[in-house]
Amino acid sequence: MLDPPREDTAATINSLHHANISVKMITGDHVNVGKETARLIGLGTDIRSGEEVRNAPSQAKRQMIWEADGFASVLPRCVKKFEHGQYCVCARLRVCACVFGDRI
Repeated sequence: MLDPPREDTAATINSLHHANISVKMITGDHVNVGKETARLIGLGTDIRSGEEVRNAPSQAKRQMIWEADGFASVLPRCVKKFEHGQYCVCARLRVCACVFGDRI
């Protein structure tokens, strides 16, 4: 299964990369769907599961967030906590975190 990205998403990701902006995807889709979507839009395919991030020790979590290309299987009930955690860690790493809706 695949939830195809919009036609202009790959070009947008490419423009952001050329501006030295790191892009990470957060989705509720299965990890395999997330990896294929990331591949189609020009992100790397190091997609970590929400459970893996939630269960990681604090320092490992920071490193995982920094190195991963995205996060999949993020449960709706965890999104607020997950996004807040991402924002807190990203703020310490001096990066900006943005969240977009369905159909990236």
